[in-house]
This record gives sequence, structure tokens and C-alpha cells, in this order.
Amino acid sequence: QHHYVEFRVFDTAYQDNREPRFVDNAEYVYLGGFNAQAVISDIVAEHAYPHWAKWLPPRLNFQQVAFGAGGIRPIGRLCYFYRRDRVEAAVQQALTNITDADAALRFHQKTGVRVNLEAGIDIHVICSVCGGTGSGMFLDLAFDLRQWAEEHTDREVTLTGHLVLPEAFRNK
Repeated sequence: QHHYVEFRVFDTAYQDNREPRFVDNAEYVYLGGFNAQAVISDIVAEHAYPHWAKWLPPRLNFQQVAFGAGGIRPIGRLCYFYRRDRVEAAVQQALTNITDADAALRFHQKTGVRVNLEAGIDIHVICSVCGGTGSGMFLDLAFDLRQWAEEHTDREVTLTGHLVLPEAFRNK
């Protein structure tokens, strides 16, 4: 089944198998699961990722990223760049799924609904800017999404951001 709407969720908190899930596991990309302090130490000691040292505060103390970025924006950004290959692979798969002409034809034959692949690609980035993950990665992600989508198609790419502020979580 092909829907021409693809979801990808990027988070530093592990999505467990309890119900209800907000997205399928295939749509979820886990950006945590590594020792952030070891990566930070390598950056500060100039052993790895020297270009990250320009924006990463050297005095961060954050061990294992498994339960989220802890509201720390630089950790969210670190996770994005550390797992950027996962993000790109997930985005490329989504772009391929929504621009597949053969799948569009099969979808039309099955449902009678015609998909206009000539219309371009609309990408919506929806994130909270009051925690560490979304606020730490949304600008870099938006930049990369536009670049990857424009490399994927010669059609128009529209990128829209929906940024959730702290008031949305007031009565959580």
C-alpha cells in the first residue's frame, strides 16, 4: 500500500514497544544509544569531528544518550550530527517512496486516485523547541532536508516549519 505521505520521526529517546505508539517502528529513527561524553571528549581533545568543536560547549557532562537529550540543545544537535547518516537514509527512503512513478500508477489503478508527481515535494518539519532534541536539531535538519530533496528531484521543494513552544506542554 502506498500513501504518498511519509512520516519520519527523529528522537533521542528510545521508542519502546508499549502501546499506543505514535508512529510505526519503520518511521521512527533513534538518534541516541551512544556514549555522548566519549564523543564530546574526543572532540575537545581534537581526536575526532574537529568541525563540531566550533559549536559544541566543551564542558558538557552527559553520559549515555538513551532517555532523550535532557533538554540540552547542544546534546540534541550532537545526536543529530552523530546519527546524521541514519537521518539521511530515512529521508532518502521517504523521498523515493513518494516520487515512485510506477507506484503512483499502481495506486491510481487500485484506488482511482491520481497522484500528481509533477507538483513537487512538500516537507513539514514539526518539532518542539522547548526540549533538547527538536530545538537542537531543527535548523540543521531543515537545511539538510531542503538539500536532499532538491538533489532528489528537479521539481519544486517546499519546506515548512511548525515549531511548538512551551505553552503547548503547560497541562501535559
